[in-house]
Formats: sequence, structure tokens, C-alpha cells
Amino acid sequence: MRRWTKAWLIIAAFLILAGSIGVVAVMGKNHWDISALRTARMVQRTETVEEEFRNISIRCGADDISFLPSDDGTCRIEFLERENILHTLNVQGGTLSIGVRDKRDWFESLGIFTGRQKLTVYMPAGAYASVSVEGGTGDITIPADFSFETINLDVSTGNIQCFASASRLLLVEGATGDILLENISAGKLDLDLSTGLVEVRSVKCGGDFFLSLTTGKSLLEDVTCQNLSSSGSTGDITLTNVAVKKLLSVKRSTGDVTFEGSDAGELAVETDTGSVTGSLLTSKVFVTQTGTGTVEVPDTSSGGKCTVTTNTGDIRITVG
Repeated sequence: MRRWTKAWLIIAAFLILAGSIGVVAVMGKNHWDISALRTARMVQRTETVEEEFRNISIRCGADDISFLPSDDGTCRIEFLERENILHTLNVQGGTLSIGVRDKRDWFESLGIFTGRQKLTVYMPAGAYASVSVEGGTGDITIPADFSFETINLDVSTGNIQCFASASRLLLVEGATGDILLENISAGKLDLDLSTGLVEVRSVKCGGDFFLSLTTGKSLLEDVTCQNLSSSGSTGDITLTNVAVKKLLSVKRSTGDVTFEGSDAGELAVETDTGSVTGSLLTSKVFVTQTGTGTVEVPDTSSGGKCTVTTNTGDIRITVG
């Protein structure tokens, strides 16, 4: 190895060692609080909204977003934001719009950042036309104090908790995170998630319910709808006290399908690797097919059709 190459390697190793010692010293002095290493401050501010609005549109990248009822009937927005990454808001045409303006120079985006940006919307409880949230890596929470005609929630990485009803459409899309819907009603329900846990509890859907989950577990309890269609690659789905008026369709590559006191006018279940088990409420005409599993279903000849197909998995269903 050349002499100058050795010299540069020694210098680089020394700089790495010196930097490591500096980091340890700072962390020790601050009782190992990692926030002491951050290179940007978090700033808190509040904005009041005087204009009336019926629609809310939020486009933020890395915020935890929460809606809360205001105690004085006014609307205000509380921001916890990183300096030089400021939120914008305006009301136009009955729509409250909130966005982000990044005022940093390129070199300011390099460094250590701790603390989560937060956006809290305080507004009068009641009914609104629509809420649309397009986030990045934050959580979204909407309480039962509000109701909408349409709810559209879209995040890349984050959890969504929605306790607000949507008379027309409730649409939730995400890449990685959990979804919880509880004690709500919806005209139509559409959930599309790549990886995570989906929990739908005590939900009345007047129309169709679509659930797409690539990898993860789905738990449906006390749900009613016209048609239910669930698709996924890897993960179990459990349906407890789920009543579907017309067609209940479930497709899985790898994962079990479990019915607990559920029913539908017609059922179609298909899995590659996974078992289909549980109980239905009313008699069905069973059409079953499995590659290497065991089939145990009632020998009934009345009721709607229940078609169950598995490749590797058992089929065990009871009625009543």
C-alpha cells in the first residue's frame, strides 16, 4: 500500500474516533438524551381560523395529525413544527387547506432530527362535507365528535384511527401501518393497506365494503354491509358477527379464514395455504375443494351457495 494511502486511512480513522468520542461526551453530559444531538429546533405556534368552511384538505409530509372538538366553538390550529419547515393555511371556497412550505437551504436538510411534527385541528363538533388528509410518515386520528359525507385518508407510514362516520364514502389508503375503525357508519367503505393490522369493529356500511391487505392480519367484528370483498397475500382474517346481505368474497394466498357467527347470502372463499374454519348462522349449499386438507361441512341442500377452495388447508365449517 502506498505511503500516502496509509496516511489518509490513519487520518480518517482518527477523525472517526474523535467524532465518536465527541458524541459520547455530549450524550453523557446530557444524560444520554438523544434530543441533545438534534440540529434543528422544534417550534410551536397557534393560528386561528375566522372564516367558515365545510371541507378540510391537509397535505403534510411527516406530521401526526389529530382532530379535536374546540371548547369555545372556534377553530384554531396548533402546530409543532421544525424551524424553517412551516405550515401554511388558508380558507377559500369553503375549504380549509393546510400545507407545508420548506424554507431550508439544501445543507440544512443534513443533520440529526428528533421529535415528531404535530398538527392538531380544533374545530366545532358536528357535521362537515369532507376531510381529505394526505400524509407521509405520521399518524392520523379523527374522533367521534365529527361526521362527514366523505373521508379520504392516505399515508405512507403511519397508523390511522377513525371514529367518525361518513355518509357517502370512507376511503383509507396506506403502505405500512395499522387501521382502526370503530363505532361508525359509512355509505361505502374502501380500505387499502400494504402491511399492517386492520381492525373494523361495530361498523354499519350501507353499501359495499372493500378490504385489500397485502401482508397483515384483519379483524372484523359486528359489521354489516351489502357486499364484502377482501383480498390479500399473507395474513389471517377473522370475521365475528359479520352480516353481509349479498356476496361475501375472501381471497388469500397464505393465511387462515375464520368465521365466528357470521353469514351472507352467498360466500366464496379461496386460499392457497391456509384453513377455512368457523361457524355460519344459516344453512348453505356447500361446494368445497381442497388439495391436501380435510373437509368437514354440514350435508345441507338449502340456502345460499358457499364455495370454499383451498390448496393446502382444512375446511371445517358448522351452521347454527
